[in-house]
Amino acid sequence: MTLMCSVPLNFAAISLAHQIDCVRYFSSELTALEPYREAGPVSIDGNGISIAPKGRFFVRAVAMVFDGYLERPSSASWSKLI
Repeated sequence: MTLMCSVPLNFAAISLAHQIDCVRYFSSELTALEPYREAGPVSIDGNGISIAPKGRFFVRAVAMVFDGYLERPSSASWSKLI
């Protein structure tokens, strides 16, 4: 939720708040964001994740990378991004 509401997302703040190493904990998700980073709307550095103004239209898609419920099989359905 933080990513969608208050960009940029700060790794140190998340790590401190949840007592985790944010970069290690979310390493697979950060790897999954590479196409967005390469295309330009997302910036990822040692401090955190930021989304350029032109990338705000894609913030939901970026946040979905971190949604653990989307990977679990379920009979429920979610709205499609597009």
